[in-house]
Amino acid sequence: MYWETLPHFVWVLFYLFLLSTIGLSIWNLRSKKRYKLALFTIVVTILIPIVGILNSMSRYEGMNELEYLISKLLEGEIWSLLVIIGLLYILVYWCMILFKKTR
Repeated sequence: MYWETLPHFVWVLFYLFLLSTIGLSIWNLRSKKRYKLALFTIVVTILIPIVGILNSMSRYEGMNELEYLISKLLEGEIWSLLVIIGLLYILVYWCMILFKKTR
């Protein structure tokens, strides 16, 4: 069978983003900053690719992963909504860390 996939640089950037998120969360855990939030972020960061990969295995021929995720989101699939919410959560987590107020 033939499936399309996203370009390699997209996957490299995506997994670097996830790995750096896990690294930042581990750093926050070790320094006792936002402990519960960092622990939750690690769990979400590990679960998002697992859920996305497992559900993308059944995608239609000729669709890449992003197209399939968007089509399933429009169909109302719960897993696609969880992946989108998880990615948005990680972006908010990064914004909280990068743009935190200094006291």
